[in-house]
Amino acid sequence: MRLSVLAITISVLLASGVRAQGPETSSKVAALPDMPAPMRSAVGCSGLPASCLHPKRDGNDLSLRQWHRQSRVADKKFWAVAGGTIGTSLLVVAATSHCRRTVGVESCIGKYGPFKAIQGLQVGLSGFMTGLAYFWKKSEDESGDRHSQWWLFPVGITAFNTFRVVDQYRKHCPRGTRFDGDSCK
Repeated sequence: MRLSVLAITISVLLASGVRAQGPETSSKVAALPDMPAPMRSAVGCSGLPASCLHPKRDGNDLSLRQWHRQSRVADKKFWAVAGGTIGTSLLVVAATSHCRRTVGVESCIGKYGPFKAIQGLQVGLSGFMTGLAYFWKKSEDESGDRHSQWWLFPVGITAFNTFRVVDQYRKHCPRGTRFDGDSCK
């Protein structure tokens, strides 16, 4: 029942649309006026400054002015470098924890020192270098340097952290010995 009502409604609408576009309406379409002539633009307008968009205004409206767009300091490159620095720093924490559980405290980073303090310094150093890179990049962007070097310290810390992660994960008890909770025996 619903399908037949829907089919009848669609056919009625299509039939009425065909009658509305008959030959009598085509003469009305041909009688439409041409496009009006464009108005002359304001003197000195090239592009779309705010004063050209509203020629009756004197240009003092601050909401219509187009401000110079500043480049972003924290762009994709910065976030990639910062993510690598902080990410490898967190990997050092995981690798050191793994090393302490599998080989013992004496052969891992920090030896018998407090684990949280040592790893806190590690993550803090990486965060400091990321902040330093941000302000360095900001000063280079403001001065317009062509060859920026803001990424050197964070990438150096990333490489150092990567070396330490690999070193901590490679440590195992010698063949034929097992870790008994204190040392390899």
